[in-house]
Amino acid sequence: RHFRRPLPAPARAMPPPFGARARASFLPPLSLLLLLGPGPCAGGLYGSFSPVQTLRPYQLDAIRALPDRVWVVEGYASWCGHCQHFAPMYESLAANLSAWNDRISVGGIDCAVYGDECTEMGVSGFPSVFVWRADFRYPRLPTDPPNAYQPAEGEDVSPDGAPLRVGGFRDLDDLLGWLLPKLPPLYG
Repeated sequence: RHFRRPLPAPARAMPPPFGARARASFLPPLSLLLLLGPGPCAGGLYGSFSPVQTLRPYQLDAIRALPDRVWVVEGYASWCGHCQHFAPMYESLAANLSAWNDRISVGGIDCAVYGDECTEMGVSGFPSVFVWRADFRYPRLPTDPPNAYQPAEGEDVSPDGAPLRVGGFRDLDDLLGWLLPKLPPLYG
């Protein structure tokens, strides 16, 4: 008799490294995704750990009426490339002003979600930055009495008389240069 050596077992075919099976093995279990919750972009540009407070429309009237607090509010669209580029600069502004958080708050509202409310606020482009201060209003109509505050060249005014600037900030110094004259004295 002639004995044959047993043939080696055929090599198992490995799935391609980027095949469906490999991709599925990299996905976290559904329970982990539910535990972590939505990502940072789900609520707009600013996450829960950002110094910028994410605002909702029901908060806007209340914060405009606060007599002893200044609000710097950005109207942005989370899909807007200019807004995404501006977001780190705006977060730096919020971090720099956090020393005066008893008098100044920095927030943002996502106009991609709350479009009607942003239109009522006077947002005409992105990003739009407002300064809401109870004692600081520009005259809105030619019939309004003049006051100490007059808009600068090229500066917009929101429907409620708040200073407004749409985009165009080159850097944090440019943003601070526009904003600081509109803030109350921070010392004294």
